[in-house]
Amino acid sequence: DDEAAIDNTLFVQWQATMELLQENRTIGENECYGFSDCLLVLLDVLQSLAEFGPLTIREDLLSQVESATNRFVQLATNSSLSIDEALSNVEEVLLITTGMEENGYWCARAPGIMTHPIASANVSVGGMLQLTCEGDSILPLRYQWKKDEVAITGRTENVLVVRNFQIFDEGNYSCEISNAVETVQSTNSSVLAFVLPEFYLTPVSITTYIGDQNGALFTCNATSRPDPGWIWYFREDLEDDWKEIEGQEVNELLILEPNEDDIGLYMCLAYNYHGNISSDYVSLQLLSATARVVSYEVSFSMDTRNVSETETVKRAISDIE
Repeated sequence: DDEAAIDNTLFVQWQATMELLQENRTIGENECYGFSDCLLVLLDVLQSLAEFGPLTIREDLLSQVESATNRFVQLATNSSLSIDEALSNVEEVLLITTGMEENGYWCARAPGIMTHPIASANVSVGGMLQLTCEGDSILPLRYQWKKDEVAITGRTENVLVVRNFQIFDEGNYSCEISNAVETVQSTNSSVLAFVLPEFYLTPVSITTYIGDQNGALFTCNATSRPDPGWIWYFREDLEDDWKEIEGQEVNELLILEPNEDDIGLYMCLAYNYHGNISSDYVSLQLLSATARVVSYEVSFSMDTRNVSETETVKRAISDIE
């Protein structure tokens, strides 16, 4: 009995000391005065936090707060506890609070986004798209990829891979990141499909006359996405460097009334933002258009016939009429 009384006395002294140490404190913007009062204020704050916790864990949190409250109240107000009983309560409270801390629920916030998908991407038709999104949270994370704000079925990893990319796969991609607290969405990644230029018509060599009024017309054409741009090149012979023909930015090159300065080799280049392709070179040859004059020698001769023969012819003609 004496030992129990001593234990109780020591516990009461500890309570009194804690009351003095905890005077005039602020917990969660709430003032408290003394150990008992501060414990109760702290428990009210924890309960308020638990009530606004995620639905999936709210009930468990409230249950743990209630258990901790009972232990705290005994420590703060029950003056008949022994040291061993007080230590048992403290150990129980530590066990509860440690479990809460390890679960991370008391400090849980909405997920942070450490890595957003790249702002824009261009993918060749038939190629592969890969986007990455990475969240940060002390709670488990869930991912959901979206295209044009619509969830993509089965795409729930932080890396999105689309193989054999097609034109209909173009769009704005984003990822949703969720934990037990909230759901946040990344910025959009604008993804376009492209096709490198490919010829379906190339120019052919031309032979015509100097000064031909119809001109000399070279043509080439190609498919691509986006549509191709065009550059024409010229050089006089194989030893010269290619020179861009200024102002010729369409797929046809028309040389009006060609002259000797136009004789040489020509080539077209189709390009878009992702690549280009050049045609084989072709030639323009010109012929001289000089006119030829043909002369013939013509001679006439006249025979003298007598009058009687002439009269005979006239009468024959008159009979016919």
